Amino acid sequence: MTDEYRAHFDFAITFANGGGLQGQGFRLDLPRKDVTAAEVSGLLVSHLGLALVGEVELRDLQIVAEPHRGSRGVAAPARGDRTERVVDLSHPIAEGMVTYPGLPAPTITPHLTRAALDLDTLVDLPAEVFHLRDARTSERRGIKAPTLADRELRGSAVLLDTGWSRLFGTPAYGTGSPFLAEDAARFLVDAGVSLVGIDALNIDDTESGGERPAHSILLAAGVHVVEHLTALDRLPARGARFTAAPPAIRGFGTFPVRAFATVPTSH
Repeated sequence: MTDEYRAHFDFAITFANGGGLQGQGFRLDLPRKDVTAAEVSGLLVSHLGLALVGEVELRDLQIVAEPHRGSRGVAAPARGDRTERVVDLSHPIAEGMVTYPGLPAPTITPHLTRAALDLDTLVDLPAEVFHLRDARTSERRGIKAPTLADRELRGSAVLLDTGWSRLFGTPAYGTGSPFLAEDAARFLVDAGVSLVGIDALNIDDTESGGERPAHSILLAAGVHVVEHLTALDRLPARGARFTAAPPAIRGFGTFPVRAFATVPTSH
């Protein structure tokens, strides 16, 4: 059971210099369960980055046990005297298993080629996990830039938790997959990320007629792409460290990795 909590509420904000802002069905990470309404108001203002706030009115406030999604103003757990647990983010791959329609089953032969990789950009990266399972629909598969714009991402591994990995190994995994939109790929490059991972078939839209804007933009900027992840829902929004080291095989461009994350845990 999760020991993280979020607030669900509607709000109305008035500004000291005039005007206001309203929101319905808002959700916000909390540092602990027993927060007051005043504390939630302060966290809301911090998360939205507002200035000259006059009053904050919360309506229908509920505190719910729910994994954090990365709200600003709620710090990741401190390392201190904590231990770590390892979360395996890789699907088991068997000989002959087709993991991507149209590509060969796993064998130790080149299929595409790319230059050698620097392990410093693939090992022990700070992970910024975007939990998007409740934000994606069949009509809204593309993950766009505004969805990723509320955090400092430089040097991080941005991991997109869409929930699509539940279909891995089934025919349904190959159609209707979520993907990273072109504007989001450009945003992540500008933000200086080191790696982008997704728990889905491809970081691009496989139903776009062969266009690959996310791959082209990210790889041209030296940003690594990791696909077919799983268990991203077991990671916190912030605070984990991500590793996706490839095997030392010459001449590979698309290849399996053993992806995993280390997560701080209390003694």
